[in-house]
Amino acid sequence: MLKQVFQNANSVLITSHLGPDYDAYASSLLTYGILKENFPHLKLNIVLESNAHIQNVSDLRYFENIELGNLPQNVTKYNPEIVIFLDLNQYSGYSKDLQQLRESLKDKITINIDHHLQGDTDFTYQIREKRYACVDVLYQQLIVKEGLKIYQGYENTYLTGLIHDSLRFYYSSSNVRESFNTVADILESGYTIRDISDKVFGISKDDLKIISLFTQNIGYDFDNRYGYSYISDEVYTSEVEGKIPQGKYKMAKRYFLDEIFLKVEEIDFCLVVYPSMVVSGEYEVSIRSKNSTIDCIMFCQHFNGGGHITGGGFTINGNSSKEVLDMLVGYINLDMHKYRING
Repeated sequence: MLKQVFQNANSVLITSHLGPDYDAYASSLLTYGILKENFPHLKLNIVLESNAHIQNVSDLRYFENIELGNLPQNVTKYNPEIVIFLDLNQYSGYSKDLQQLRESLKDKITINIDHHLQGDTDFTYQIREKRYACVDVLYQQLIVKEGLKIYQGYENTYLTGLIHDSLRFYYSSSNVRESFNTVADILESGYTIRDISDKVFGISKDDLKIISLFTQNIGYDFDNRYGYSYISDEVYTSEVEGKIPQGKYKMAKRYFLDEIFLKVEEIDFCLVVYPSMVVSGEYEVSIRSKNSTIDCIMFCQHFNGGGHITGGGFTINGNSSKEVLDMLVGYINLDMHKYRING
């Protein structure tokens, strides 16, 4: 289906969501590499609307082709025939200026490829499968189903996206046998899960600093089986702002949630609130849950966010991170039963 679309086009712009994670980077670069290998006539650009790169992605092939900047402005600048949206199924998650983005997309072919099933339905083409990661959907669609050639050096990129978004295969998913067949082929060529895992989930002094700041404010509601924490605005200004890169800030938060907070006590889920590095007065919220407890996607969608069934996030305006946390705790205590998987 998409093969013919690319054959008939001259230019493609590839993008992924705000606050790009490892799967967002990997999906963008995997798409770039596959299109470059199979359609050399295409003019290709990758644009991510972000202020800084996350850590440990510069070793991925074609990384040097990624541009950071305002997405609508770059769509207007490059004027591509096709815009590919990866790893998120809602336009609102790709740019801070949704109206300008939609205006820039007039008369464009839009393609959405994602591993979440629900979302906006007005993309020209939608390729959505429930899989561990967007890189897996891409590989199955373009390489397995449409018969395109894979490029040399794709293995590191594919594994980086897959291992990150699956949390090292922490939770169950659909089509796992197909995913593991691809992984087996890569491992037989000499790659290891540990090498990629250490890159994606390794920690640094900056990570330890962020983890310690979240640890200071941990609280629990054992009756409702959850935990919460935050970084205060005052501490953010004195300890984080201008001292720790955005990529480190976000990745340390992920490590704290995935590897520490959710495992310390007998709880079903945990969430954190922290000041945004991008927009003053805006706060980022991230949530993680154990399997078959809380549907994080549904919870985050209530606040115009998204994610996976065991993890997600959103941004919200407020006067302080503590105020936002108190509001969320009140909402959880009142309505969290709506998002429990088993009632």
